[in-house]
Amino acid sequence: METAELIEAIDVYRFHGVDRFFDIMPLLYNPEATRSVVKKLAETVPEEATHIASMEARGFILGPLVAQELDLPFVAFRKPGKLPGEVAVSSAHDIEYRKGNQIEVQKGALKPGDRVLILDDVAATCNTAGAAAELVESMGAEVAGFSFLIYLSSLRNLNSGFMDRWGDKVKYLIDDRDIP
Repeated sequence: METAELIEAIDVYRFHGVDRFFDIMPLLYNPEATRSVVKKLAETVPEEATHIASMEARGFILGPLVAQELDLPFVAFRKPGKLPGEVAVSSAHDIEYRKGNQIEVQKGALKPGDRVLILDDVAATCNTAGAAAELVESMGAEVAGFSFLIYLSSLRNLNSGFMDRWGDKVKYLIDDRDIP
């Protein structure tokens, strides 16, 4: 079975052109398919990457598995107040259904010279991925690239600013138009 066939598209709401939620749980219920996706995502990681970073929540499922596959450290980007200790805070960003979001990372998780691959399950507006990139750079590290399981090409008009800046560093496994 193809990976896209294991992702369930659920009609949920309509917001800025987003009218389907992509449920990756059926994929995760299949250990063989999950291993395959982790390997394929690992193949999208540039050789120069020294860290894998993901945003909560579903990025936390795939990110650590890819980091483990490549024997790289995993860095967590979380919502405010979720990380212990001192944190670095991103600028506010909007996502598809909420304005004024922020993400944080523990201070010391990244340092100058680190090259970070930012990984998430879905690239929609890419505002959270862009905020993560800003946070990586504010810590003196470099963005090595971005990897996504699913890219919502149907939302190109909403993520064009992100793609204009980072498009040459973006990889994905599935285009949303290929999900039944």
